[in-house]
Amino acid sequence: MNRVFRDHQGWLTRWLGRQRWTVHSAEDVASDVFLVMLRMPHIAAVREPRAMMTTIVRRLIYDARRRNDLQRAYEAELANLPEAMTVRPRTG
Repeated sequence: MNRVFRDHQGWLTRWLGRQRWTVHSAEDVASDVFLVMLRMPHIAAVREPRAMMTTIVRRLIYDARRRNDLQRAYEAELANLPEAMTVRPRTG
């Protein structure tokens, strides 16, 4: 994995920097890609690491956008709720 990182980290960061559809910084996404790859059981068997990396990037971006869309929808629903009624304590 160390070799994959050394050989492809610069390329991945530059490639991400040219993309307009990323939601985070290129360095952050590249780090996330390598974290995903570290968890892969047979990473040494991957014949096309750059293809693997771009696939992982697309999945990470899709997930981030889906979470952002969900958060915006949730916040919009909260904004549409009627204001809470004021509860007054009983006296006497």
